[in-house]
Amino acid sequence: MHRLLLCLTIVACSVAPGCGGWVVFTSDRDGDNEIYMMTTGGSMVAKLTDNNDNDSSPAVTADGTQVVFQSDRDGNPELYIMNIDGTGQRRLTDHPAQDLSPRPSPDGKYVVFWSHRDTVLGAFEIYLLEIETREVTRLTDNDVDDREPVFNPDGTKIAFTSNRDGNYEIYVMNVDGSDPTRLTNNPATDQLPAYSPDGSTIAFSSSRDGDLEIYVMASDGSGQKRLVRRPEQQDSRPNYSPDGTQIVFVSLLDLADYEIFLMNDDGTGATNLTGHPAWDDFPWFAGAR
Repeated sequence: MHRLLLCLTIVACSVAPGCGGWVVFTSDRDGDNEIYMMTTGGSMVAKLTDNNDNDSSPAVTADGTQVVFQSDRDGNPELYIMNIDGTGQRRLTDHPAQDLSPRPSPDGKYVVFWSHRDTVLGAFEIYLLEIETREVTRLTDNDVDDREPVFNPDGTKIAFTSNRDGNYEIYVMNVDGSDPTRLTNNPATDQLPAYSPDGSTIAFSSSRDGDLEIYVMASDGSGQKRLVRRPEQQDSRPNYSPDGTQIVFVSLLDLADYEIFLMNDDGTGATNLTGHPAWDDFPWFAGAR
C-alpha cells in the first residue's frame, strides 16, 4: 500500500500546480538515517527506505527510474540500488571495506564510488562498478585521499576531490582513470563537484572565503566564482536540477541543524526546503536528464 500511495503521489505532483520536481535526500527524522523523496515545493515527503540501519548518500539515475545509495544494513557501508519508489532494493557490493557515495553513469550501466578496500583506512581511492556484472575496477592508485567522484553528462569524464597536492582540490580524469587534471588551485578546501546537465559548468563547495560556500566554474576550471555569500551558514553538496536552472544544496545552520536548500543557478532565491529539526543531508534531484 505504501508503494502504491507513493506512485499515486508522484503522479499527482506531476500535474499539481506549483508542486515542482523531486529531490531525494537522507534524514534521521524517524530515528535513523533513511532515504526520502520530497517535492521542491516542500509540500510532499515520501520515505523510500525503512529499516534500523543507516541508508545514505542517494543519487538518481539519469533516466529517473532508479536510486543508488550506501547502506550499512549488512554490517558495513556497501552500495545498493532500488527503484525510484523504493521497491526492488538489492546489494551491489560485498566487501569488508567501506564503499561510499555511489554516483551513476549517464547510461545507468555503471556507478563510481570511493573506498579504502585496497588501502589503509583514511586513504580512499575511486572505483568503477558495472551494475549488471558487479565487476569493480580501480581508477586511482596513490597514497592520498581521492573521493567524491561524479560523471560528466556524456560519461567520458569523472570529476573528483583529492588532496594529492597537499590540500583538497577538484580534479577531472578520463573515465578509465587516465589523465588526471587539477581544476582548482588555492590553499582552501575545494570539494564535492557537480556537473550542470549540459556539462559546461561544475558547481562545488569551497572554504576559500572563510566558510563553506557554493561556487561554480567552467568544466575546464576557468571562471571560478562564488554564487552566494551566506556567512552565517556552511553550504555544500550542490546538485543541479535536470533542466539546469536550479541547484539544491545542504546548509549547516548551527552546530547540529543540517537543512536542504534550493536556489536558482545564479545564486538567487535560496529557500529552505526541509525546515525540520532532524539532520537532512545528501540532496539529489530526481527526474530524467
